[in-house]
Amino acid sequence: MKVDSPAIDIVLSKCINRDTSGKSARYAGGAKQINLAPFLTENSSVTVTRKINAPAGSFQITVGDRGYMHDGTMDSLYGIVEPMDIVEIRMARSPYEYQGKLPLVFRGVVSEIHRDESMGQDGKPQRSVVISGQDWGKFLQIIVDKKIRGNPLGTDWLSNMVMQTHYGIPVAIMSAPDLIQQCVEKIANPFIKKFSDTGAIVPFLSDVSGADPTDEAMMQGYYSNPMGTLWDFIKKYGDLGPFYEMFIDDTEQGPVLVYRKPPFLAGTTSIYGTQFEAVNVESSQVQRLRASRSDADVANYVWVDHPRTAQLTAMDLNLMSFGQDPATLLLDTPNSSRTLYGVRTLELTSQHGVILQAAPEAIFKQSKSSFLAYMKEKLRKLKLANQDNVVLESGTMVIAGNEKVKVGRVLVIQRGRFIGTYYATSVTHTFNPFQSFMTTVQFVRGTGFDNRSRNEATGVPNPYLQEIGHGPYESAKP
Repeated sequence: MKVDSPAIDIVLSKCINRDTSGKSARYAGGAKQINLAPFLTENSSVTVTRKINAPAGSFQITVGDRGYMHDGTMDSLYGIVEPMDIVEIRMARSPYEYQGKLPLVFRGVVSEIHRDESMGQDGKPQRSVVISGQDWGKFLQIIVDKKIRGNPLGTDWLSNMVMQTHYGIPVAIMSAPDLIQQCVEKIANPFIKKFSDTGAIVPFLSDVSGADPTDEAMMQGYYSNPMGTLWDFIKKYGDLGPFYEMFIDDTEQGPVLVYRKPPFLAGTTSIYGTQFEAVNVESSQVQRLRASRSDADVANYVWVDHPRTAQLTAMDLNLMSFGQDPATLLLDTPNSSRTLYGVRTLELTSQHGVILQAAPEAIFKQSKSSFLAYMKEKLRKLKLANQDNVVLESGTMVIAGNEKVKVGRVLVIQRGRFIGTYYATSVTHTFNPFQSFMTTVQFVRGTGFDNRSRNEATGVPNPYLQEIGHGPYESAKP
């Protein structure tokens, strides 16, 4: 009988020091690390969560409160841990599969520390320390993007022309992956490196291999009307949502900012050509699977507005050309039929386009044609991604803790003769020492029902009988 012995390791690296007068300063004198694993008790818990297109992932660590010698003084962790310290969380269901260190699951920055003290029913005191924070996405939210008079804070604000004059990011139209990469390399990483001289805070790595270099980010008017944070800037001009996705994937080398087209499939073909990583999950490991289908996302009329390019291309006039070719805008497939579902609109806004020349006239006309071709192709792929929404599933599953499950992965589950795939958009790992290690996944574009409906056509009748005894119904096997 296979017996798992989940293991966890948590190391906190000090980046902030507070002296006896209560003044905070950068921690100096080399990296100071505290192993938090010995503080875990049967009442402890460790939770890490990541979501696609979210500003930052989050973590929360609850440990028992006991004295710890640090810099020659014994104190509670509550008096030692500071906001902006760094935490590395490693966990594995089967630690013997790994040589040396456990796999890195989450690298985070402490945001809050609180201490709970109470008296139990047995009259004994109960104390715990809770440490919580975010992953490297926290830095993208710290960098403020605002226009202020005089700009007394200098280059810590992305105001006026600082992006060009200081960071070297030109005030120009550029490819979307190039813009994201420059934001990481020229703004985020130099900012991150200010926070520690202990080497605990490593810079971002970026992966834009899944982005389309022909997508041009249109930023006209931004420099006179900045807003929000660096994350807000990336969210808007990176077209995050139906057209692009972004998430952080922690590796031993550093946190990787992944920016790519969604790896969605039309049948078995990738719509945007993006490759994805599949993770096989044994049906016996599935503790709960809640899937649903809805007509809420059915669409049969599709339109994408490009406000940044409208002023350059006389958009209203260009729309007339689509009126002569209704197939450009209409999505008329069996799973989005107007006869079955009525008229359903999908109207989106994009900040991407193609470079349009203003002169001479021949080049302008050519550019206008290029934009129309670009827009038609965008609409075509958007329709492919949404043509089967009514049969694709979304929902939640709870499985035995699996450190290999991450956002942006496709989970493959076989139940009897059924094989379903599920795209993970949110992953939460919960480790309760001496009790359990569980992984909760929120997913979209599940193919469980679609494969079920095709079951009889493939010569496997009675789908209900095929799934009984598998998945949440499956008992432990020797």
